[in-house]
Amino acid sequence: MALSDLLKFGSYNLFPDSYAVDRETLYRLFRPTLLQQLGQPKTVVLALHFPSEFFIVQDLLSSWGVEYTMITRPLDRQWFQDSKNVPSDQSSQLYLSLAEFLIDTKFSGDESMHAPLALMMLDRHPLLAKDESVVRFAEGFPGRSEVGYFLSFDDEVVTRLIDKRLLDLLLQMGAHDHGLIASSMLSKRLKKMQKKSSQMFTAPEQPADSASQWFELNAFGG
Repeated sequence: MALSDLLKFGSYNLFPDSYAVDRETLYRLFRPTLLQQLGQPKTVVLALHFPSEFFIVQDLLSSWGVEYTMITRPLDRQWFQDSKNVPSDQSSQLYLSLAEFLIDTKFSGDESMHAPLALMMLDRHPLLAKDESVVRFAEGFPGRSEVGYFLSFDDEVVTRLIDKRLLDLLLQMGAHDHGLIASSMLSKRLKKMQKKSSQMFTAPEQPADSASQWFELNAFGG
């Protein structure tokens, strides 16, 4: 289900996670969803928590012939001010960013890109606080914003935190390689497990290039 199909009136919307059976299928199915978003008057931001997947997405965008601007610094008030000074014929509709740059900015209301913001997250983090900071960024955006997570059943965070029996049940209920499945049940379950695991995590976080490496370095979640 495309993000635009779920758009409601209001300043901010967070939609149930959309899942594919595996990562390869996710990207194949994600492409038309992305192109649909880019066909509308929106500012689209693709973001990921981990660099390894970030570079994969960068290569995919290039292979798809999709133009984008890479964000290399926090999206604070100064970034928005600087983006306004870029000539309109040089501005981008699509931005690619690491999630760490989507900070909890205290907007004053004049930093809007003058278009609705569609934030499309392509992974989740083992620590709930990391995803909550992304949501706060969208909540504080001075214009209309929508957030959607696009994941796969074989993502490291999903397989570590979700019972395989639940994933098997969703597969039996219709998840297949021909379409994305939006599951509020799985979204709630994953968030609950993120919160539970985060409460047990007390050591200083060791940064990692991938979710798999993160679990190894932080001895977390099994």
